Amino acid sequence: AIHLLDKKRKVLILDGRPRWETRYIHSHFDRDERWQATLIFDDMADNAASGSLQRDFPKTRDDLLSYDLVILGDVAVSRFKAEHLDWLVEFVEKRGGGLIMIDGQRGKLREWSIGKTASLIPVKFNTSTAKLTPAALELTTDGQRYDALRLSDSPSANTALWPTLPKVNWHSTIEPLPGAVTLAKAQQPTLVFRQVGAGAVLYLGTDELWRWRFQVADLYHQPLWVQLGAWIAAPPFQIDQK
Repeated sequence: AIHLLDKKRKVLILDGRPRWETRYIHSHFDRDERWQATLIFDDMADNAASGSLQRDFPKTRDDLLSYDLVILGDVAVSRFKAEHLDWLVEFVEKRGGGLIMIDGQRGKLREWSIGKTASLIPVKFNTSTAKLTPAALELTTDGQRYDALRLSDSPSANTALWPTLPKVNWHSTIEPLPGAVTLAKAQQPTLVFRQVGAGAVLYLGTDELWRWRFQVADLYHQPLWVQLGAWIAAPPFQIDQK
């Protein structure tokens, strides 16, 4: 017997402002026939209760749990309802959904490491404010083993490719928590993965991978994000094997 699901996978993208990274990510998923993408930016309404994040967020717990992947950007935890935060934690820990967190220079993700959402954060945020110089991302030994990070046909060519891609001008200063795996570095850990309950969380400490589009458009940026989404999202089948 073969059990086939032909419905589209669903991704919810939340961000505090329309950054280049999240705008391109939404475009990648929106143009992919395998995905249904929903994008919500914070309109910074004085009253968060009447703002776009709370107004357009999935109306019920079951609505949120129908998604396979949530991409969370540089947005303050206070912009959401308390029940929304409960649903997000349940989405990852019990539903087995995937969460990708994209940090930003406003540092709003630091707030998520306190309180009920702390279990979702795979890193410890440092207080260092040292000026960072542009740096290229390099795969770690662990990162080289993941197909989701493959941008070239052979593993050796892929490892050599990453440092040649355009550098990022900013990245956060963090330390991976116990049990988390560093997949890529830009001077220090930048891409960190951890299993959380039944689900998975991927933390990205820069919002400048869009720079990889310079002169080559979607050549590297688009496949990377679609591969990451497919990997981190909840498995679409009850049994996932070759």
